[in-house]
Amino acid sequence: MGCLPKIVAALLSLPLTVGCAALLFFTLPRLGALPQGEDLKRLQASPHYWGGFFHNIARPCGLPVPPGEMTWAQGQQRKGFPQILWEALVGTGNPDERPQEPLPVVETEVEALPRGRDCILWFGHSSYLVQLAGKRILVDPVFGTAAPIPGINRPFAGTEDFYTAERMPAVDLLLITHDHYDHLDYATVKAMEPRVGLVICPLGVGAHFRSWCYSAEKIRELDWGENAELPGLRVNAHTAYHYSGRNVNTRRRVLWASYVLQGNGRTLYLSGDSGYATHFAGIGRQYGSIDYAVMENGQYNT
Repeated sequence: MGCLPKIVAALLSLPLTVGCAALLFFTLPRLGALPQGEDLKRLQASPHYWGGFFHNIARPCGLPVPPGEMTWAQGQQRKGFPQILWEALVGTGNPDERPQEPLPVVETEVEALPRGRDCILWFGHSSYLVQLAGKRILVDPVFGTAAPIPGINRPFAGTEDFYTAERMPAVDLLLITHDHYDHLDYATVKAMEPRVGLVICPLGVGAHFRSWCYSAEKIRELDWGENAELPGLRVNAHTAYHYSGRNVNTRRRVLWASYVLQGNGRTLYLSGDSGYATHFAGIGRQYGSIDYAVMENGQYNT
């Protein structure tokens, strides 16, 4: 009987404990921020924004699904959020989910790459460096945890020791496709801030950078169909079939994008995360010839 009051007290305090933990989580700096004031007004004026959210304008080009099977997106919807979260934390049990051995990595001294050499250096997943028209462009750099909680979703063994934010040289342009954690890492962009000349990101994503102490003069936000001109380089923002969000209540509240880079007589397409949809053909027709395309895979219909 003596233990009963303690058990009751523990049960009564549980909601308070959970509530305090949730409050602490939702105030973490790495979650970023949503646009406010004039930034919100510009976002709301976008033709792609209505009802409080951004909407995909591309339509999926679904490949035939064999009878009795489902698409990956349908499977995710049937699982429900608790199961998706559990699998993200502990895995699915699939032995091929992570490499059994460290991945082979060729280390490249980024600083030693001649500025006049057009090239692409892949760091793994969706992070890479583009050198084009004398510009050094860092795309979606994630050199740490690709999750809201540090340490959960780290790079595969064999890759994390080679490239870090601290070892990255100064870049002319930091280019962000969307604000998911595996494309926009708080720790990485905070460490890079003194060495970033300009940030180009989709509409609304600049609010994250401003909350992380990037100056407004260093941030340029683009809607689909808009472009930014740099000396010798043109950055064109285009649609992607995807979504955004860093928190449970921020899904599709800021924009996501793909990009076409034009410079030095070359045209590069960077797809960002995107399902297979009608915009691919439209972008191809618009530019006629694309010299190099960096295409994400595994997004399917999301």
